[in-house]
Amino acid sequence: GDYRAAERYLSRGSALFYGLLRRDNRGFAWAMSRRAMCNLRLDNLEIGTRFLIQAVGLKRQIEEASSEYLKFLRAALPLILDASVKAELQLEIERVGAKLNASLGR
Repeated sequence: GDYRAAERYLSRGSALFYGLLRRDNRGFAWAMSRRAMCNLRLDNLEIGTRFLIQAVGLKRQIEEASSEYLKFLRAALPLILDASVKAELQLEIERVGAKLNASLGR
């Protein structure tokens, strides 16, 4: 896809969620997770990693545990070079997976 165009639109969207909609953490975290993936795929690793850390922190704070979020985490993991960030992502994958399994009675 056109990640540069997507980044421009997501930048506007994240600003709306953050500012105009009185800090909608769920929407802001969603937009930041998408911005992270766009930047990581554009090889803007520093920016993408920063957005990823911000998105994951917010999603952990609001206790996000959807299959869509788990898919995002798994897609982001191989794109990250920083070992400590990879470790945090792995912990988040385990947390989300456990919550999903618990909700399914596994």
